[in-house]
Amino acid sequence: MLVKIPDVKFIHVPGGMERLVVLSERDYNQLLRNLDLLVRDTPVSTGQDTAPDSDIPPSLLARIEKGESALKVLRNWRGMSARELADMVHVTPSWLSQMENTGRVGSVKTLCKIAKVLDVSLALLMEHQNPMRRAMDMDTAA
Repeated sequence: MLVKIPDVKFIHVPGGMERLVVLSERDYNQLLRNLDLLVRDTPVSTGQDTAPDSDIPPSLLARIEKGESALKVLRNWRGMSARELADMVHVTPSWLSQMENTGRVGSVKTLCKIAKVLDVSLALLMEHQNPMRRAMDMDTAA
């Protein structure tokens, strides 16, 4: 069941062709959970009935929490080269490298494909792929 977002604000960017959407972090997280449910309707690599991300070693999650690229950590954990993953999700190796090394955020469609291939939740990738989120987390930790 999808949740309605009651308090969405739009910001018009001067000279921009599109509007920005502002919503509460709670609503943003709910959207991620809903999207994750839609993406994970069929398991990719295991037939086991496990919770998303339950098999990721705590040491890897700790590295991601400390700021390492979730995408790179998870890709390496799955034993994939950047070229292999890029080919599987139909992006260039260069684009994938930018996502891993600069925090450049891919489209939701691309992140959905990556989550499915790596058999992880979309929420895990999106939460740690967003450079603004990292900046906000650093501000609150200080």
